[in-house]
Amino acid sequence: MAVLSIDQAGPMCSVQDAGRQGFQRFGVTPAGVMHPQAAALCWQLLGRQNHPLIEVSAPGLMLRCDAPVSVSFVWQGRVEREGVAVANQAGRLSLAAGEGLRLHPSPAQWGYLGIHADYCAEPLMGSYATHARSELKVFDPLSAGASIEIAPWPLDAELTGLKGLAPTSDPIRLLAGPQIARFSEAQIAQFTETDWRIGHRSDRMAYQLEGPPLSLAGNHDIVSDGITFGAIQITGSGQPYVLMADRQPTGGYPKIGCIIAADLGRFSALPPGSQVQFAWVDLAAAQAAAHAEAAELHAAMRVDQPDFRSERLLGLNLVDGVVNAKYN
Repeated sequence: MAVLSIDQAGPMCSVQDAGRQGFQRFGVTPAGVMHPQAAALCWQLLGRQNHPLIEVSAPGLMLRCDAPVSVSFVWQGRVEREGVAVANQAGRLSLAAGEGLRLHPSPAQWGYLGIHADYCAEPLMGSYATHARSELKVFDPLSAGASIEIAPWPLDAELTGLKGLAPTSDPIRLLAGPQIARFSEAQIAQFTETDWRIGHRSDRMAYQLEGPPLSLAGNHDIVSDGITFGAIQITGSGQPYVLMADRQPTGGYPKIGCIIAADLGRFSALPPGSQVQFAWVDLAAAQAAAHAEAAELHAAMRVDQPDFRSERLLGLNLVDGVVNAKYN
């Protein structure tokens, strides 16, 4: 057993995984990672899907462990190991006992740190995700002085030369929402023609979009229905809000659209004050974007020095497409 100690942490740093799935119909928010693409890259570096990650907010994080441990990271800011800068924005490092790791402030809102260790705590409702508002959590939100007990795995090989996730200023793509018929063609066009700004009233629950209000011909109230990550809800004031990982399970305002899965991370990475534009796409384009995203993540995992150690290979899924000659 070892202890992971937090020396510094920005607001909203927490332990997250893919979320508490299967309970939203009972009023339980999934929570989980805010940047699915960055988290997916960190999971690939770890070699374990859905392993709990430390989600780091833009101001950064500093920690150390009292035993040797490997860590994987995806972070747009500077990374230092005991004061020595690490050039990559994604990679895998090993820390000696007591050695400090610092993630300096980042232009992106979220990054991830994967600890190559088991957490000495049981998941809650099948997940380590933190939902601070409802106090559904295994660990408290991380702050200076916090500590987590872990059982480190054998040290893994360090990786360098990763490409990381390429930033882009392309419009965020949208699918039509379930109540889009409540909006006129002019309002639908207005939404994608507006240069929106991410408001400062933005957090893990929702991002506020600042810009000209969108009005409805009738009442804004609807029969409450389920809310998905990326849904854009228009309140009674005409103010749009993009519902994020800590969203409420249901909502009673009309939803004009929903950000496609491939663009969720790119949108969530935008800090308050950022300008953002949207573009409508159809389902086929959204599916094509998902395939392109998978290819990008695969390309990001190309490294300068391949790691073929048995410990690493045993942690990966190397068998796929198995065929039984008798039944196929």
